[in-house]
Amino acid sequence: MSARKLARAVSPGHNTASSIYVIYKNIVYDATEFLASHPGGSGKLLLAGGQHLEPFWAVFKQHEGREYVVRDVLASLPVVGELRDEDKVFVHKVENPYIHEPVRTGALKYHSVTPCNAECTDEGLRTFITDSGDYYIRHHGPVPIVEDKEGYEIDVGGMMLNLGSIETIAGGRTSVTSTMQCGGNRRGRFEAHQKTSGTQWGVGAISTAKWEGFALRDVLKMCYTEEEISRHSHVHVEGMDGTLISVPRDRAMDPSKDVILATKMNDEDITPDHGFPARLIVPGVVGVRNIKWVKRITLAPEEADSMWQTGHAYKVLPTWVKNVSEVDITEYEGMMEMQPQSATTAASKTRGGGVSVEGFAYSGGGRKIVRVEVSFDGGETWRDAELKEGAAQGSGRAWAWTMWSYEGEGGKGGLGGKGKVWCRATDEGGRGQPEGVEGIWNLRGLGCNAWHERYVEEEEEEEA
Repeated sequence: MSARKLARAVSPGHNTASSIYVIYKNIVYDATEFLASHPGGSGKLLLAGGQHLEPFWAVFKQHEGREYVVRDVLASLPVVGELRDEDKVFVHKVENPYIHEPVRTGALKYHSVTPCNAECTDEGLRTFITDSGDYYIRHHGPVPIVEDKEGYEIDVGGMMLNLGSIETIAGGRTSVTSTMQCGGNRRGRFEAHQKTSGTQWGVGAISTAKWEGFALRDVLKMCYTEEEISRHSHVHVEGMDGTLISVPRDRAMDPSKDVILATKMNDEDITPDHGFPARLIVPGVVGVRNIKWVKRITLAPEEADSMWQTGHAYKVLPTWVKNVSEVDITEYEGMMEMQPQSATTAASKTRGGGVSVEGFAYSGGGRKIVRVEVSFDGGETWRDAELKEGAAQGSGRAWAWTMWSYEGEGGKGGLGGKGKVWCRATDEGGRGQPEGVEGIWNLRGLGCNAWHERYVEEEEEEEA
């Protein structure tokens, strides 16, 4: 079978195809039936249409260490045939696309290094503003490196703009302190109940920073007329890594939503891991909409057609769906504003027999946290925690998390008589957190916000 014939079966980058063939170790497989179920979305698999898989897996390192999954999937696919000897290619020597990754010195808990997926540690989660080096990292591939900041340009509606021209025309800089949370935060809690797909995050795929830049509405007005803006319902934003999402035009143009094109993070240039030279910040929505390394911004009548927007990667499906092929994915909306979340980041017994507990709470959509409660008996009784930094944020514009603490009497519970503490939060809309994950589990493991539990540590003895 000719490799050239295979390559014509489907064009790389197309979003639809009647059939798709892929090659692994010179064996040709018909992967058509796997399109809808591919964890990275059909778009990623279509990129490999008619080609060898090994070079793509060199970029998407998620396949490494999961050979059993790859083997099982390939075994389920129809074998079309084997390449002729003259068409066989040995691709075991693939250039490493991660050789220019940034140096990372912060305190992070790594799930993978290539691509980098690392969560914030308990220590980082206990500060209102997360240090840039300790901020959680969620990448889909290698970090795009921009060495010439002055030569960096963004395509806005076909007009190429550098950061200097935006600063001159856009109408001044603005800033917003915003908490960002990955849609899969706490996925590991789901996994303990039932299998999902994706990085098994703990509670640390969430962080907070001060972002500074230019209002997105001002940037759009530089390149579009009022009439053009009114004709379109969505703003598409694409990153240099190929990630493509969209946000509703009304959110982008609303001054009260504080959507910005950011160039600074915590008063310094944004680091490469977090989007240097510029990234989109959409406060109050799931992290994936906050596109890094922005290269293109356009208006469109429909939302972006991509795995991150219309695909199943960021859609919370019903609990009964065990295979994405069971449903019409277009009938479900992509994640935007997330439900209330809270976690305990430290808990210890005190000398007087009480308990000292601290943590964070956050809700999407700018809804402020109005109450955090702790329990030491699995939810039979609850006690109010004290809301601290972040509690004074305004209604409807509480983009950052709220820190909280509890000092008082505790109790025993949990396995083996060891003490545990549970926490839950309520936002100004009256939304709370469910006790368990049974009613919110979903195939992609998105939006886990069940009560968080943590063991209470014994007080450390003071040295004599």
